[in-house]
Amino acid sequence: MTEEERQVLEFVRRFHQVCLEEQDMEQVGQMISDDIEWTGAGRCNRVKGRENILNAFEADQNGKKYDYQILNADYAVSLLAGHVYSFSGICYVRGTQGGLEDGERVVRTTGVCRFEDGVGYMMRLHHSLPNRAWESDLQRMTQEDVRVLRSLVGLQSKELEEKNSNLDALIQNIPGGVICCRDDEDLELIFYSDGFLKMFGYTRDEMETVLENKFSRMIVPEDLQSTRLDVIRQMKNGNTKEIEYRVICRDGSHLVIQDNGQLVMRDGQPVFYCILIDITERRKADEELKMSLERCQIILNQATDIIFEWDIKSDTLTCSPNWIKKFGYQVVRDHISEEVLRRGNLHNDDKKIFVQMQKEVLLGSPYGENEIRIATKDGRFIWCRVRYTLQTDQDKRPARAIGLIADIDKEKREKERLLELAEQDSLTGLYNRGAVQTLIQRYVVKALPSDRCALMILDVDNFKKVNDIYGHLSGDAMLRDIADMLRRLFPENAVLARVGGDEFAVLLYHVKTLSEVEEKADGILKNFRSILRQQKDIISCSIGISIAPENGDNFASIYKNADAALYQAKRQGKNRYALYAESLEDVITPEGQTDVAGAAVMDQKLADQNLTGYVLDILSRSHSMEKSINQLLEIVGRQVDVCRVYIFEDDEDGIRSSNTFEWCKEGVQPEKKNLQSIDMEALDHYYDNFNEEGIFFCRDVSTLLTHQRMILENQGIKSVLQCRIMDQGKPKGFIGFDECMENRYWTGNQIRLLQTISRILGIFLMKGRAQERLGRAMNGFSAALEEQRDWFYILDMETCQFLYTSRKVQEQDPAVVCGGVCYRVFFGADRMCEGCPMLLLDSVRTSASSLVWNRNRKCYVHTRAQAVLWPGGREACMISCRIVEGLEKQREEPENS
Repeated sequence: MTEEERQVLEFVRRFHQVCLEEQDMEQVGQMISDDIEWTGAGRCNRVKGRENILNAFEADQNGKKYDYQILNADYAVSLLAGHVYSFSGICYVRGTQGGLEDGERVVRTTGVCRFEDGVGYMMRLHHSLPNRAWESDLQRMTQEDVRVLRSLVGLQSKELEEKNSNLDALIQNIPGGVICCRDDEDLELIFYSDGFLKMFGYTRDEMETVLENKFSRMIVPEDLQSTRLDVIRQMKNGNTKEIEYRVICRDGSHLVIQDNGQLVMRDGQPVFYCILIDITERRKADEELKMSLERCQIILNQATDIIFEWDIKSDTLTCSPNWIKKFGYQVVRDHISEEVLRRGNLHNDDKKIFVQMQKEVLLGSPYGENEIRIATKDGRFIWCRVRYTLQTDQDKRPARAIGLIADIDKEKREKERLLELAEQDSLTGLYNRGAVQTLIQRYVVKALPSDRCALMILDVDNFKKVNDIYGHLSGDAMLRDIADMLRRLFPENAVLARVGGDEFAVLLYHVKTLSEVEEKADGILKNFRSILRQQKDIISCSIGISIAPENGDNFASIYKNADAALYQAKRQGKNRYALYAESLEDVITPEGQTDVAGAAVMDQKLADQNLTGYVLDILSRSHSMEKSINQLLEIVGRQVDVCRVYIFEDDEDGIRSSNTFEWCKEGVQPEKKNLQSIDMEALDHYYDNFNEEGIFFCRDVSTLLTHQRMILENQGIKSVLQCRIMDQGKPKGFIGFDECMENRYWTGNQIRLLQTISRILGIFLMKGRAQERLGRAMNGFSAALEEQRDWFYILDMETCQFLYTSRKVQEQDPAVVCGGVCYRVFFGADRMCEGCPMLLLDSVRTSASSLVWNRNRKCYVHTRAQAVLWPGGREACMISCRIVEGLEKQREEPENS
C-alpha cells in the first residue's frame, strides 16, 4: 500500500467520524465536492450537490436526533485514475436516541474520493444496511457504479490533464521561475521550474549535488537575515509575501529578485510556492526614473520662486500662486505702473529702483536684475531679488516681461549677522582679539591726553587641569560662565573680549584713578571663587593691567605691557593682579588666595568600578528588555547621583520622540507620562543642541531657547546631560541625566559613561524594538500569481488577443476578457500601439521593457514583455505592468501648455 493510499484510508475514517459521531455540518461541507452524489440506506434516499446534502444533514439534526458511536471500521481502497480512488468497507456503530440505546448496526459503505497534496474530497458515497434481498442488487449496483465512475473519472482526468497542461505552460513560461520550498532555515527546494534554472544558470544536477537543493545558499548572505525578518513581518497580516533580495548566479553575478509567494500545507508540512521575477533591469530603470524625478524636483525647487508675467500693452500682472503664500495677499493685477507705487507694497527707499526697472523694460532692455523690499501682510519687508527677461512682438517692440521674484531676505540678514560674527568669539559671544585690537587702536588714536583707559588681561589659573578633570565640554561651559560674570561686572563703559583659549581682556574707558581699576580687578578675583564650588575646589585667575597713555599710545605697546604684568602675577603665586611698572614690583596679593586642587576632583567611584561591564552582564543575562533597562537606569542614576535617568526613543520617521524608560531619585517627580510623542522640530529644533559627538551639555537650562527652556523648567530641571542613541549610523533617540538641585558641571567621566551606556543601549534596545516589529508567516503558489504587485496578462503575438489575464487586470478593467484584443480594450485603438514592448521582441531578444503613457488612466506605466510558448505551439507574450507614480503631472503640464 502506498503512502497516499494510507492517507486516503485515514481520510475515509475521519469522514465517517465527522458524519456519525461528531455530526459537524461545517466540517462535512469542507470534505465533500460541489457535485457529490450521496446515496443513503434506502433506494430513494439519494441527494446530489453539496448544498442539498448540507440541507438534508441539517434537517436530520433538527428532526429525530440520533447519536452514533463507531465501534469498529474496516475499509479497502483502490486507485481508479490520477488521484481518484474508490473505497468500500464496513462500519459497526451503536445508536442512541434521547439517551436510550437503539441497538448496534452494521453499515456498508462504498464511494469515490479525490485525494491530492494531503487534501481529500468525497465525490460519490453510498451507505446501506445489510439485507440479503439487496445483496445481489448491491453487487450489481456497485459494478455498475464502478463502470460509470471509471468513465466519469476518465473524463475528469482528461480535463485535469488539459488544465494541468495549461498551468504547467504558464509556470514554465513565467519570466523568471517558479519554486516550491520548505519553510525551514535552508529553504529546501521541493520543485523548481526550467525558468528558475535558466535565470540563475544552474543545471538540475548542480542544484542537487553542489547546492543540495538549498535555496538559502543562493541568497546573498547580507540579504538573507533581513529577508527572513521581512517575511515574518508580512506573515503577521496574512499568508502571502512580496519581498526583494539578491541571488547569486552560477557565474558569480547577482540578480535582484522579486519573490511573490504563499504559504500552504503540503503532506502536513508548511511550504512556500513562489514566483521569482528578475527585476534587476527594472530596479535600474526605477533608479533612473528616480534620478530623473529628483533632477526634475531640483529644477522645480529652484523654480519655487514666484514666477511673474507683466503684459506691457495691457499693463497687467500675473503671478504664480506662491505669491499669496509668501506675502499673504493678492498681487496687484491691473494698472501696474501706477498701482504698485500707490499701494505702498514697496519699501519707500526702493520705489526709485522699481521705476527705473520699468523704464529699462520699456526701452527694450533684454534682461534685468535688482534687489528690492516687498511688504508682507503683517507689515514686514522682505528682501527680494527680481529678475526679468523681455519678450518682444513681431515688430520687435516690448510685449511681455517674464521673470522670477526670489526671497533673499535670509541671505541679506545672514550677511549682516556674519559681519557681527566676524567680530565675536563664537563660544562666549564677547569680542574676539581682532575686534578688541581695532577698538583699542581707534580709542587711543582719537583720545585726548586726559582720556585714560585701562587694559586688563585675565588668564584662568591651571585651566588645563580643569579640562582634564571635567572635560572640554565642562571647560567650555566654564568659559561661558566667566564671560557672563564679566558682563555683570562691566555693564557699560567697557569692551569685553576673549583673546585666547582661557584668556580674556577688559578695556575700561574714561578711567579717572588707579584705585578705580584696582577695585574692578579685585571684584573679578572674588567672583571667580563662586564659579566652581564642588568638592572644595575654587577656580581662580591672574590679571595683568596696563594704563594708556602712561604705558603706551598704541595697541601693540598697551597689550604687551598688560601681558608682562600678567606674567608677573603668575610668577608671584597666581590668583592676584599686577599693575605694569618698569620694575614690575608693584604686585598686590588679595586675601584668601588659593589654587585649583588638581586631579582630586575626579569621580573615583566611576574610575574604580567597571560599571560598563556590569551593565553588559545585566543586559546579556536578562530575558526581559524592559526589566533589565529599568534596572540599568537605576544603577547608573545612583552611581552618578542624579535626579533622573531616562531614555527617549524616536518614531519611525524621526520627527517625534517619546520618553520610554525613566528612573527617578527618591522625592523627584516622574515625568514619563507627560513626555509622549513630542515634536522635536517644533521644540525649537531640539536636536540641534547635540554636537558632532552626539552630546548635549547644558549647565543652566535657563540659557536655552524659549520652548526648550519651558519644557525643561516645568520638570524642575536645572542642568542636563544627554547623548544620542545611534543604530547603524542613524539617530534613534537619546539617554539623559537630569539635575534638579543645582546648575551642575558634568565631569569628563560622566560624559564618557553616558556615551558608553548609549552605545550599549543602541545595540540592545534597537535589537529588542526590531524583534517586536517582526512579521509572521508566508505565501502560496496559486495565490502568488494573483497577489503580485504588477498586473500581468498573456497575449497572442500575432493577433494581440488575451490568452490569460490576472485577477488584478480584470478588477481594474472589467472589459478585459480572453479573446479580446489588447489595444482595442485598453486604448480604443484600431492598431497595435507604437510604444508596445512586444514590438521589440524577436528570435534573439526575448524580453524588453518600455514606459507607456496610458491616456485613458492618465498615468505612465512601466511595461515589460517576455516571449513565452503557449500550449499548442502558439507564440505568446507575457506583459507585466506597473504604474509609475509621480510622472503624471510632468506629462500633463506640457500637454496643457
